[in-house]
Formats: sequence, structure tokens, C-alpha cells
Amino acid sequence: MRLLMNRLIRLTSSFGFVAVILLFLFLLTWLGTLEQIEFGLYETQKKYFESYFLVHEAGPWAVQLPWADAGSKPLMTLPAIPIPLPGVNLLLTLLMVNLVCGGIVRLRKDFARAGILVTHLGMVLMLGAGFVKFRWSHEGMLHVEPGQSNRHYFSFHDWDVTIRDAAATGRVTEHVIPGEEWRDLVKGTRRFTSDVLPFDLLITKTFKNCNVLPQGPMFKGDGPVIDRYVVKAMPPDTENERNAPGAYVTIAEKATGRQIDGIVWAFERQPLTVLAGGKQWLIELGRRRYELPFDVRLEKIFVEFHPGTASPRTFWSNITKIEGSQQQAMRITMNEPLRHTGYILFQTGWGPQTRPLPANLFSEFTVVENPSDQWPKWSCFVIGIGLLFHFCMRLWKYITSSRRLAAASAKD
Repeated sequence: MRLLMNRLIRLTSSFGFVAVILLFLFLLTWLGTLEQIEFGLYETQKKYFESYFLVHEAGPWAVQLPWADAGSKPLMTLPAIPIPLPGVNLLLTLLMVNLVCGGIVRLRKDFARAGILVTHLGMVLMLGAGFVKFRWSHEGMLHVEPGQSNRHYFSFHDWDVTIRDAAATGRVTEHVIPGEEWRDLVKGTRRFTSDVLPFDLLITKTFKNCNVLPQGPMFKGDGPVIDRYVVKAMPPDTENERNAPGAYVTIAEKATGRQIDGIVWAFERQPLTVLAGGKQWLIELGRRRYELPFDVRLEKIFVEFHPGTASPRTFWSNITKIEGSQQQAMRITMNEPLRHTGYILFQTGWGPQTRPLPANLFSEFTVVENPSDQWPKWSCFVIGIGLLFHFCMRLWKYITSSRRLAAASAKD
């Protein structure tokens, strides 16, 4: 067992091992860049860069004989070839293993190699920052009206089904069905139940991007007609934020067995309302909501335009950060975000964008929750200190060697 472990450590710490990793990283970056043109940044990032394994479809290819006319159709089309590949997530994990085994565990521990050891520790910290961001980070949009405060921001990509009591006031309890549990449903039915709800919710068909339209003779829907409305599937948008998911649902009342069919859609004007257990319940499909640990109150937003144009040159917001009983006046600009307790707020939008500008403008911030936000900066400091120490050691060794050679030459 010990012999096997030693061989495994030698393999994972070798230069050949890291060379193969870097070759695959180059290949996946190239393939992902090409596929981004057709499928968009979000889907490509999920497939190539946030996965451990993937299957790349090479092809299909249109084959045309060389003696055929230039304008003729291809004689045959070869099907795509599925090629299994490691994902970037797996490769970066293996790269961290290589750094730990080769640059820390097997490295000879002495004063002369202290700089190399510190440099490798900084590189491991940087890779660890990427893993923490991938695993525990979310991002979304925070909308704040002038003179008002808000701490709730909504995800760009994640959608959830929520159920709540229509008569509830004040702080409302919501029952949430995360999108990860139903968005991949192609056929069949998934049942969601709760002891505190008088009904079960069945999701029978989902759509990544769709529209809900009145039944009419000019088009055919992609599901049953419910209350004279039907769902029409749309091609997925390459910009994932623009997709409008939807789903057919069935409410199955526990006490009576009565079933009510309905449609939930991302852009519905009113939630689906059902009567079950003597109460009215609201069911809707909405963007996942997160909460900041502090409130953001918008005091005023300023916009500067390029001379003679309607194109903004810069814009920034004066805000008040409210955390408990403490209030702090701050400014968020396009290039100077607010950073606080692992949250970063970027100034990304404003409105209404009319000319002349109205007196009261709202502000939009992109919010990123990243526990490892400052880790890359610290890792750069660690790497810089390690390299500086190593270079100084090498320089000192060169100077002392030169002095010894000069002294030996003088004696001769």
C-alpha cells in the first residue's frame, strides 16, 4: 500500500503529468471559445469550464468529392463523433494536486528553497479561491428606487417555483421548489409534497424558453390548452438571462383528490391562484431571490454623457449602507464597486434612460457574493514575496560565488 502511494505521488507530481493537464486546458479553452458562438457564454461555461467530465460532439461533416462541381450539394454527411473529455474543473483540481505533491510535499525543505515553497503555496491559494467561488458564489441584480432602500437581489440564471398563502401579510413564509429539482424534466411527472400544504404540486412538462399565448388557429402549441392559453416553446437564447422558462403544473388536493391544471411562466403578470384546503394559494415561477446582510438606500445617481451624444460617459450612485444601527455614506461608480463582508456591488445600470433625464433615476447594481473575493489578491502577494525571496537568494549566491572566484584568481 505504501509503495502504491509513493508511485501515485511521483506520478501526480511529475512534469509530464502537469504537461498533459496544460495541454487539455488549452484544448478545452479552444473548443469552448468556438462553441460559445453558437450556444452562448453561459451554456459553454457550464459545459466546459464548470464540469468534471463532458462529451464534445465533433462534427457533423459534409463530405464532397474533389471532382464534384463547386455548387453541387455534398454527397454525404458524416454524423458527429462523441468524444469524452475531462472538464476544466477536474483539470484544475489535478493541477492543485500536482502543486501540493510536487511543489510542497516532495520539495526539499531547506532555507535555499523557502521562496519556491512560498510561491507554490500562493499558487495553491489562488486555485483554492477559484474552487470556493465556483462552489459558494452567486450573482444577481439589485434594483433600488431613489430615496428607498433594498437588500433583496435576484439571480440572473436560476429560477424557482414558490408557493405562498394569498392572505398572508407582513413577513410571508414561502415554500420553494428549487429549479435544480425540475428544470431538467423532459417527460414524465415529478411530485413535490409538504406536510404544511393541503396539496401536492406535480410538474408535468418544462420549457427552457417559451411564450404563453391565447389559443388560436394561427399556431400550434406545445402542450395542452388550459383556460384558453397554451405554451409555445421558443429556441433557447444564447444570452441565458433572456430565456423565459415555463412549466405545466397540476395541483392535487390531498383531502379530496381534486386536481387543478395550470401554467407557470417567468413573465406572467399575476401568479397562478388556486383554492385548496379552504385557502387561496399563489404559485409562481420567479428568479431566485437572495438577501444582503445590509440595506442599500439610493440617495442620488449622477450620469455624464459624451459631448453631443446620448451615450453615457460615466455614471455613479451615492448610497447609504445601513447595517443594523450603523449607516455609512458611500459612492459606487462603474470602476469602483462596494466591497463588504464577501459581497461586491458593481454599478451596471440606471433608468429611465430618456432625454431629458427625469429628476428621480433608479439604479441597478450587479451583486456578487464571493467568500474568496480577496484571495487572488492575497495569493499574488504571497507569490510575489516567494519569487522575490528566491531571486534574492539566487542573486546572493551568485555574488558570493563571484567573490570566491575573484579571491581565488587573486591568490593565483
